[in-house]
Amino acid sequence: GRARKSHEIRISWELPNELAVFKEEDGEQPFAVHKTYTLSLSEKANLLHDLQSWRGKPFTESELASFDVCKVLGAACMVTIMHVEKSGNTYANVTTVTAMPKGMSCPKQVNPSLEYSLAEHDDRKFNSLPDFLRKIIAESDEYKALNAATIQAANAVDPGGVAKGPALE
Repeated sequence: GRARKSHEIRISWELPNELAVFKEEDGEQPFAVHKTYTLSLSEKANLLHDLQSWRGKPFTESELASFDVCKVLGAACMVTIMHVEKSGNTYANVTTVTAMPKGMSCPKQVNPSLEYSLAEHDDRKFNSLPDFLRKIIAESDEYKALNAATIQAANAVDPGGVAKGPALE
């Protein structure tokens, strides 16, 4: 019953064969699905389970110790999606992630891969994220602390000036 805080990551997969027009000026674009994980590679972690399923084998202790989750950017896989209806909306939930079967090729990726981290905040990357995702990030304690530090630094340089930062633009 206690609230707990944990670091999370979100992995998104592009579905290159599932196209729709989201903005007329862009034409047909692929759908994307996402899954949010607690950033943990512990034995019971969903992230570890999906990564091992994706690569088709378990990690060794030394592989786990040096694994960088950004290594999956642009890596082909198969995702299984279950559509779930909730409060009148239909959601596409990723239920499994597996390696591509031998002999099966993956269509070329349409959109560029993107890594965004609050630890290495980049306004350009942050602003390229969808509105709903920027809102989720902006509500985090880490983002609020980042903005407080930005405002404090701006005021230290120009105490009478107007601070500008991601939350103030």
